[in-house]
Amino acid sequence: MPPKPPRPDLTQLSSAEKDWLIDALFARLDAVEATLGMTSENSSKPPSSDGLAKKPKTGSLRG
Repeated sequence: MPPKPPRPDLTQLSSAEKDWLIDALFARLDAVEATLGMTSENSSKPPSSDGLAKKPKTGSLRG
């Protein structure tokens, strides 16, 4: 993940600079949300990194 940019004084920014900042923050948010959704099933992470949450058991398929 890229390093955190310093927090600018928003009162000193122009409208264009604020628009750029908002776009950059949305890009960072998208990157963070993408990594939060990864598990061992949809990435190359080991199963031990999934945490302690138990997977739901599949019910019986018999009729």
